[in-house]
Amino acid sequence: MIKLQRYSPLMMELTAYIHSALGIVLTWDILRLIGSDGIVNTIIGQHDREAAFWFLFGGAMMWLLARFMRWTMVRQHLPLPVSLGWHLIVLSVIGAIIMPISGFWLVLFQGIVIAWNRR
Repeated sequence: MIKLQRYSPLMMELTAYIHSALGIVLTWDILRLIGSDGIVNTIIGQHDREAAFWFLFGGAMMWLLARFMRWTMVRQHLPLPVSLGWHLIVLSVIGAIIMPISGFWLVLFQGIVIAWNRR
């Protein structure tokens, strides 16, 4: 698994791009409404707009995690902590139970790769 783990930052970054692209495509009309209403304070209390925002925000957070993973492995020459893998597994299992047709399965796989890190 250690060889596969070196691709973890790239896999997470690709997951973030896919998530964000789907978010833009699936919520394009909602995003246009948010933009046409001036963006500031146009989301609170409107569930479709809140969902669109959190979908895109989730993609941004995955991208940030991927960049941190890359920095840890490439710049610091450290393996990713096994605990990160377990956290991703737990969160992904919960997410997959709640939303079986989702991208949580991609993150679950990435968590497994990281959790089974052996030096």
